Amino acid sequence: MWEDNATSETDENDENGVYPVHGTSDEETSPRVEANRNSDEESDEEDDEDALGENSSSAPSSYFPANPAVRKTLFSAVNLNADSSARPRQGLVRKENPTTQCDLLDRTPEAAEIIKSMKREIVNADGSRDIWYPNGNLKKISADGLIIRMLYFNKDIKETNMAEGTTKYYYFETNTWHTTYLDGLEILEFPDGQTEHRFKDGSTEVHFPNGSIRTTNPNSADIAEEWKYPDGTTVIIRKNDDKEINLPNGQVEIHTKAHKRRIYPDGTIKFVYPDGSQESRYSNGRVRLKDKDGRLLSDTGGGTGAGAVGAAT
Repeated sequence: MWEDNATSETDENDENGVYPVHGTSDEETSPRVEANRNSDEESDEEDDEDALGENSSSAPSSYFPANPAVRKTLFSAVNLNADSSARPRQGLVRKENPTTQCDLLDRTPEAAEIIKSMKREIVNADGSRDIWYPNGNLKKISADGLIIRMLYFNKDIKETNMAEGTTKYYYFETNTWHTTYLDGLEILEFPDGQTEHRFKDGSTEVHFPNGSIRTTNPNSADIAEEWKYPDGTTVIIRKNDDKEINLPNGQVEIHTKAHKRRIYPDGTIKFVYPDGSQESRYSNGRVRLKDKDGRLLSDTGGGTGAGAVGAAT
């Protein structure tokens, strides 16, 4: 009976591939177990090489058919029996941005119709209409259809008035209105009260909050810009940098590169030169000259010298 038990135990060890070796501990492995372990490692290496795709150089074995119907890779399973012209095989290519449903919609001809069908329209009691778009924009149409107001998701506003022929656009970021008219006139309204008029011929007119107006006309052959002030003063700046100042009291001051002169209503003209010297020409023909320190140099109506200086002062 002991022999039967020994035989049964031996048969069980044979099936498991384990043979007890005398003089070894339980942690040591028998030569046959080591051989089986090496065989398993070689099989794993063959599996790894077969998983690399069609370029694998490993020979087919009885465990892995040469042409499997489905080959599993690291990221996907590719059906080798499928029609390759219908869908290209990706192999081990990783898709960092997988195709989403929105991407598929953008690539189809029906995408525009699908997006269009997502907007919502409300007809109000007065006949006006409100159209809500998927991106958050809102279009408001008057009952007669002549006024269309577009409220954008970024808080900009566009208003078209077909009765007046105007288009207004509001920039939320700068708090500015831009109005366009049919004749080509454009008016910009800034938050500080300044307005700018742009005409079709290229000229501009800027109205400042203090009431002054600046006008430019690129088509003018002589004048570069003109200023008008609330007190009635006007300043003309010519293209040669000369400046003409018309004062409310009737006096005119002209600035040139050679001198500055002021013309009085009675005809008197006073010159100031770059070196500081002065010249006065009176309507009766009298001429007086002074140096840069104000000392009288000549006076055709009263002589020269100390007496003339005292008269001048």
